[in-house]
Amino acid sequence: MQGCSLPRFAGHLALVTLLFAVLPLSAQEEPRSLLEQQGLVKYGRRWILPSETNLAPELRQLDSLEQQLSFFQRQVSLAKDDNARQWKQKQATLAGIDRLAKHLKEHAVGSDQEKELAQQIDRLRKIATTAGDAVEPATLAAQPNIRELLMQQAQLLATLTTRTFQLREEMVELDQRYALIKSKLPEAEQGNIGPLEPLARRLGRLARFERLARQDRLPIFLQNGQPRVAAVLDQDNPQIFTWNPQGQEIVLTANMAQSVGVRYTPEEGAEVVLDKQKVKVRRGRIAALRVGPVLLQDVAVSVLPPEQEYRGGFLGGKLFQHFQPGLVLEELSLRFDTAAMEATADH
Repeated sequence: MQGCSLPRFAGHLALVTLLFAVLPLSAQEEPRSLLEQQGLVKYGRRWILPSETNLAPELRQLDSLEQQLSFFQRQVSLAKDDNARQWKQKQATLAGIDRLAKHLKEHAVGSDQEKELAQQIDRLRKIATTAGDAVEPATLAAQPNIRELLMQQAQLLATLTTRTFQLREEMVELDQRYALIKSKLPEAEQGNIGPLEPLARRLGRLARFERLARQDRLPIFLQNGQPRVAAVLDQDNPQIFTWNPQGQEIVLTANMAQSVGVRYTPEEGAEVVLDKQKVKVRRGRIAALRVGPVLLQDVAVSVLPPEQEYRGGFLGGKLFQHFQPGLVLEELSLRFDTAAMEATADH
């Protein structure tokens, strides 16, 4: 009988040892499970939301966009300055030829030599007019190579606008989620929870890109003789519009309206005048429209029927008059007066 007691005692001892080993483990696992239930994962010594790890790569993408934008801006600036220099030289040459022709005409006596010289001067003027690649600065934005550079620049600015808006929303939402999670946990556990970087610091880094996206000078290019500019519908939908300085309407194509979700009004029989033609439209509203530094909210729009899609969208300059827009084709840009914008905001 005594021989059987040792195995029985060893079994009890093993059971007790197992219980002591398991209990501390459960005590350690309980807070971890609680954190995991909130969607947190271990990241070094901290517990964070997985989406936070996406912010750093997304900010690096903004750096890349900034570098691309700087490249295209530099290319446009060089092309503009080179054209202006060549155009000035051409005009000086033509002016000199014209002065010579005028002098010959004023002192002519009708000799054969004078007639021959006049013909040579006329040929010289034709050669000077067609020589080189320089064009009138106001038409430079229509040249295919320059137009392509300006289009790329406009698209990059619009992309930067949408990405900075989305990133700001993501940063603020992430901070709010952390605050909500911490409110559900014991105070002792809150110190080990993210974010990895304070919201204010992140927003400070983002602000540099926001200022770049909202600069007061936007690239303009000419297509079919019409000035085109990039704008963003509802903060995340970049589109190209025709800038109509005297227009009083925001005109969207049917595809634009569908992509942005226009809220239509019951008004019927509305029309707009485009290229001196009356076109039937539907009236509606969109939440927001951003053009560079200008943000319009709860915006009235007119939507073209599908068969008028080829016209594209239009931005009426009169709607932006408080921001004093200036279309300067020689500078390849549409400019807004930031001082006027600040004064408008104050009132």
